[in-house]
Amino acid sequence: MLALSALSRPFDYSGKAPRRELWACLLAVIVMVGLIALAEVWGVGGVRTQPRLAFLVLGLMLPALIAVQVRRLHDCGHGGLWLMLLAVPVAAPVLWLYLLLAPGRKGYRQRDPAPLAILLTMALVMLAAALVLSRALWQPVAIAAGSMKPTLLIGDMVAVSRLPFYQPQRGDMIAFRDAGSGLDDIKRVIGLPGDRVQLRSGVVYINDAAADQTANGRFAETFAPQGPDGALPRCANAPVGQGGICQNARLTERLPDSRPHDILNTDVTPQDDTAVFAIPPAHYFLLGDNRDASFDSRLSPAVGGTGLVAADHVIGRARLVLFSSAGRSIWSFWAWRPDRFLMAPT
Repeated sequence: MLALSALSRPFDYSGKAPRRELWACLLAVIVMVGLIALAEVWGVGGVRTQPRLAFLVLGLMLPALIAVQVRRLHDCGHGGLWLMLLAVPVAAPVLWLYLLLAPGRKGYRQRDPAPLAILLTMALVMLAAALVLSRALWQPVAIAAGSMKPTLLIGDMVAVSRLPFYQPQRGDMIAFRDAGSGLDDIKRVIGLPGDRVQLRSGVVYINDAAADQTANGRFAETFAPQGPDGALPRCANAPVGQGGICQNARLTERLPDSRPHDILNTDVTPQDDTAVFAIPPAHYFLLGDNRDASFDSRLSPAVGGTGLVAADHVIGRARLVLFSSAGRSIWSFWAWRPDRFLMAPT
């Protein structure tokens, strides 16, 4: 009840707050974050709803937590603007410890500026704190290659959730640190620990059961340099002249216990037929959705592939396309893709 009482005054920057009130609010935040993390583990909610609910809950609680800290500063004999130290990474934990442990003082007289000045300052503190603290919950990953077409395109900037206790599930798109290159990449989880995975004529077999693939038209794009590296797409209808339409067969794939997703097929390659991969504990078998243009778990790091990805190399789950540009850089505003802004890929 103490936490509810404190959090019910999100814009009350007057008066004082004892230590126990701040401790109660902090405990409430920890409980909410813990519930969100457990929801990630248990698979509660869909890919579109869960991260937005998490940010909504934390966003609603943050103003109230800031207001409690302002009142706590008053209780310690200081003005509320000292909370600006939260925007300084080194000073922020020191201030937090002080507010949690320092005893109150008697005879404090309100010395804060006008409420509007406090609100503006708190808004700046909240923005700065969000930019710093959010790195613990999410990470942006830029898509620089076409291995995840048609789901992710070159020039997409993808938000990857880094919620604790996350265990990749089959069909998830995950970001990971490539053991060979040391760079961050995104691929789709196909095989889990204990699975046996094989590709036969381009069809995925998991524990000897074939994943269903059905034709879903064609994926068309302009045959032109893409992204900062100027890479050209692979086309099933090659040769295609510069500026022509590059086409590839689009298939809808359904893995066991997973939502359907689209993949591309360009032509017959040696990677369409593989040996059986036995996935050891704490490892995952990943594939790109653009099957004939992806260096993934089918290939070892020695030849440019990713090999089996260890669990401790997993960064998190790809959740949202924040921004997308078909140009050489994000500043190529004439090549922005507004229809992909804030888009949840499947």
